[in-house]
Amino acid sequence: MFNMNIKASKLPDDSKSLKGMLLDFQDHYDKQTGILLEQISLLRAQLYGRKSEKCIPGESPQLSLFDMPEPVVDEDAPEEEIHVPAHNRKKRGRKVLDENLPRLRRFMTLPLKIRSVAVVRH
Repeated sequence: MFNMNIKASKLPDDSKSLKGMLLDFQDHYDKQTGILLEQISLLRAQLYGRKSEKCIPGESPQLSLFDMPEPVVDEDAPEEEIHVPAHNRKKRGRKVLDENLPRLRRFMTLPLKIRSVAVVRH
């Protein structure tokens, strides 16, 4: 790790060693920048990439479905029988009208102009 807190009094006076230090600093920060850019691209792919569930591992509030312990079943315990009483279902559909209700039948004859529109011709 490079230390950027260098005092001017500790810098060398000749230009070749200063150029060498400058190139070392530049190489170091180029490597660090490359690593950070790669981390950013990986995190973006993890958050916004193509997959069905997008979450950050370790920060998701949803627990893993497959890490849960299986329930303990006591095989010696007798099985309980549950009796459910039978029931009758109501008839589905429209209710039948009462036979005592008055009924009115109307037969209407439509004019030919209207009747011909209803005929489907192929």
